[in-house]
Amino acid sequence: MAILFSSAVDGFLLSLAAEGKSKHTVSDYRNSLRRLSRFLGPKATVADVTTDLAREFLASLDGTLAPKTLEITATIVGGLGSAGGAY
Repeated sequence: MAILFSSAVDGFLLSLAAEGKSKHTVSDYRNSLRRLSRFLGPKATVADVTTDLAREFLASLDGTLAPKTLEITATIVGGLGSAGGAY
């Protein structure tokens, strides 16, 4: 059974809070991953997230976010591969 990306994000955010991560850290992850979720669409699954799609997402943000926000988002999205997904 495929897991919706948006559901995985919600679960991941809950786990960050349960681990005692700071509110600022959780907020950075929430904002970045929800941007990605909106980009992917409501039916996207975890398996749909590929390196090429992540690059396309980050390229779509160029010029739309403050440089620091874009840097944080790129770091978070770039770390998805280490989380054990298809990325």
